[in-house]
Amino acid sequence: MDDWRVKTEKHIADVGTLLGYTANNILAYVAEPEARARIAVHAFGGTLEDFTIPELVAGFCDFTTACEVLDVSPLAVLRARCADGAVSEMLCCVLENSFELLPALDAEGGGPARYAAIAEALAFRAPDHDMSKLAEPEAAMFAEFTPGLSGLVFGSAEYWATLDKMPALAHHYEHNRHHPQHFDDGICGMNIVDLIEMFCDWYASGRRHATGNILKSIDINTPRFELAPDIACVFVNTAPIFERIDQHLNEKAEVPS
Repeated sequence: MDDWRVKTEKHIADVGTLLGYTANNILAYVAEPEARARIAVHAFGGTLEDFTIPELVAGFCDFTTACEVLDVSPLAVLRARCADGAVSEMLCCVLENSFELLPALDAEGGGPARYAAIAEALAFRAPDHDMSKLAEPEAAMFAEFTPGLSGLVFGSAEYWATLDKMPALAHHYEHNRHHPQHFDDGICGMNIVDLIEMFCDWYASGRRHATGNILKSIDINTPRFELAPDIACVFVNTAPIFERIDQHLNEKAEVPS
C-alpha cells in the first residue's frame, strides 16, 4: 500500500479515536451532578475560558435545558452574555448554530438526552472524517503532495506555498465541515460538532510532524482563522485530556510495510 495512503488512513483512525474519546468524556458528566452544577454556574454567570471541550458541551446542554425549564429563551440569554463580553461573538455563533443538534426537552430524556445527542453526532462523524482524501479528485493530489508536506514545518512559508499548489484542496474543504474554509464565515458558520472535529484534526495532524504539537497548531491557527480567545483557551485546556490517550494512538501507529 502507498505510504501516503497508510499515513492518511492512520490519521483518519486517530481522529476517529479522539472523537470517540471526547464523546465518552461528554457522556461521563451525566453521572456527575456536582461537576455539572459547577459547570452550570460558569455557563450562566462566569467565564467559559476555563472550560475544556467536554465541559463546554456539558455547560451548553444544561444551559439550554435550564433556560427552557424556566421558560426563558436560551438564544436571548446567550446573546445577552455575548453583549456583555462574557462570550465571544464567534463562540456565540457556534453555540447558536448548535441548537438544532439538540433533541426537544421531554420528561423522559431531559438534559442527559442532549449529552447523548452531541456524543452520537461525534461518533457519527468518526468513520467519515477526511474520507474524501482517498477518492478522486483528491487522492492523486494527496499522493503527490503528502510526502513533501510531512517534511515541512507547519506554518512556514514553504508549507503555505505548497498548499497553494494543491488543486483539489477546494474540493476537500467543500466536502468536509471541520475546515473553516467550508463556510463563508469561517468558524462562525460551524456548530459545536464541527468545532470539536476541527480540534481533533489539529491534534492528530500535529502528531504527524516532528516539530508539531497541538499548542503550536493553536498558536498558528489563531491568527490564521481569527480564532476567538475563549475558543483558543478551551482548546488549550483540552490538550492535557487528549495527551492521556497518546500512548493508545502510538500503539495504533504500527502499520504494515
